[in-house]
Amino acid sequence: MIYQWNSESRKKVLGRVAQHLHDRGARDIDGFASRLIAEIAGFVEAKGRFPGNIEIQALLGRSRTSLFTANRQITKKDLASWIVKTLANEGNTAIQPLKPSEAVSACKAVRISIDEIDSFHEVRKVSPHDVDKLVPLTIPEASIKQSLAQILGEPFVPKDWGGETADLFTSYVVYEDKRLATGFLLKGPAVKGTLTIRQLGKNGDQVVRLTSNSLDLYAVQFVGPIAQTVVDHLDAHVYQVAQMAKRDKYYCVIDGTDTARLLKAYQKLA
Repeated sequence: MIYQWNSESRKKVLGRVAQHLHDRGARDIDGFASRLIAEIAGFVEAKGRFPGNIEIQALLGRSRTSLFTANRQITKKDLASWIVKTLANEGNTAIQPLKPSEAVSACKAVRISIDEIDSFHEVRKVSPHDVDKLVPLTIPEASIKQSLAQILGEPFVPKDWGGETADLFTSYVVYEDKRLATGFLLKGPAVKGTLTIRQLGKNGDQVVRLTSNSLDLYAVQFVGPIAQTVVDHLDAHVYQVAQMAKRDKYYCVIDGTDTARLLKAYQKLA
């Protein structure tokens, strides 16, 4: 039996977790709250109930995040206790079994951070504070593409051309000990300020073109801040791909801070 956690309840719980972190003075530096709710949703779909304290702690223990090292006022044990005490009853009332014909709809667009990608494991040693003064980066897009290929061991780096659907394709990204076919959409310093949808190509359709490829992981990278509308846009299109493929698909958003952390971790900064 597959279960589903009502989407409205998920959003409400996500908001309360994010607010709790904010109230505790914590900075959610790697999409931790969203990824935690996705982990809880996976537990719910398999077990048909909201996880208990020990199970929440286990989920937190598996989470590859810098949140707890960057915000030492919060511990995994305390956060697990707060989640169960405050949110479990609400979560349990919003769980229902799926009919077999509905099970395909449980396929998800799963957001992962660069900290979770095995191929980028060295990035976990570099905190956002280590690169604060480097962002926004002024490194050319071509140099970032070359660095990514070198880090991943990808031997083929294509030249840019107008009809491309991704800047870099590779099968060398490893996540949870599995290789994922991945496409990267890269945006360099030619784009000023915050990356928005309208800056993703002449027609704002680069995410659409990226997700037209049959891949496991879709990544958007920029040298500065990325607007939430871009994240939502990517999530929506990857979700559609997951439904058509009848399996989970992954996406990763790499802003200027994470780009700097990655390049610093692998000695790619001049």
